[in-house]
Amino acid sequence: MRNTNKKKGCYTIFYFLIIVIIILLTFMSGESFIVLFVLIVKSILSVILSYFIGTALHELGHLVFGLIAGYKFVSFKILFFNFYDENSRIKFRVEGFRKFAGYCSMFPKYKPIYIYWLSVFGGALFNLISAIIFFIIWRNSGFNSILFSSLAIISFLLFAFNLLPIKKTNEVYYDGWILWTLLFNRKSKEEFLEQVKYADMVNKNLRPRDYELQLDKTKPFNSSYISALYRKSLDLGDIETMQYCSSQIEENFDTSSEVSHVVYCYIICYTACITGNIDKANDYYNKVKNRIENDNDCNGLRVRAYYQYYSNKEYEYAYELCKQGILVVDKYVHPGIAMMEKDLLLSLKKKIELEKSEYINL
Repeated sequence: MRNTNKKKGCYTIFYFLIIVIIILLTFMSGESFIVLFVLIVKSILSVILSYFIGTALHELGHLVFGLIAGYKFVSFKILFFNFYDENSRIKFRVEGFRKFAGYCSMFPKYKPIYIYWLSVFGGALFNLISAIIFFIIWRNSGFNSILFSSLAIISFLLFAFNLLPIKKTNEVYYDGWILWTLLFNRKSKEEFLEQVKYADMVNKNLRPRDYELQLDKTKPFNSSYISALYRKSLDLGDIETMQYCSSQIEENFDTSSEVSHVVYCYIICYTACITGNIDKANDYYNKVKNRIENDNDCNGLRVRAYYQYYSNKEYEYAYELCKQGILVVDKYVHPGIAMMEKDLLLSLKKKIELEKSEYINL
């Protein structure tokens, strides 16, 4: 909690300084004190709008260079507006704001190292280009152009920030960390490329049971490796390996990225359900209750169905969830994983049907 408050404080100071700079620049052009209140309001709105525009341009840079590199598009979201892939078709929906001003989600292919560098640098490059364009417009329109001055300043700051070699968590890397790692740090470069290798398995639409990887308990925790290994063991019905992966995720849960928490809760909850640890299943289900109960893809519906069956003993509800999941399997973004999800949903559905018929015969 202390670290979160510290981050919020840093962001508050940052935005305050930007507003002060813009106000000072405006006063340099001869504005009177009478317009101060209006100026402050305009400055605050300009900084907020500039941040979202700068973020959109940054993520657009990743998208453009990622597509050029042959990455598989998953989703592109700015504020409430989400463009996403559904069965190789781009669709649009409005959804809730979830801590990020925007993001671009893509699955990389295994490529030469400079391709990764360019795709990562694309976001910062778009910020630099836009900062130059906004600066030219600002200078040509005079110092009283608050919006373009804030756009120029924030775009440049986003460019500079994304060149800093900062590693956020064990799983989330800022652009600058990846850029410098790919250039100078051999060990970290190998770790990053290993992450890409496991992502590439998904990108190739392989069914998880066909992933070319084995359990290695000597490996340090690697989120992509553990997630891929979990999917493989899930598809093969290897309960022991599933439990190992789930325990590794649980041990590293607090130090992992918040982005991963939903997926991790799904994994731990599902594994706990089928192994009879109902208290743990309830705990991790409740951590993401709002999210999972609005998750209507085949993965979310599969976890919900098994939870209702094993934890709540709601057999009819679990049966309906299985049917819903089977109907949307073809819309899942990863066809290989979708085949596994369909088999898991069919398995539970048949189990419920068999138990129902046995009960009737009694």
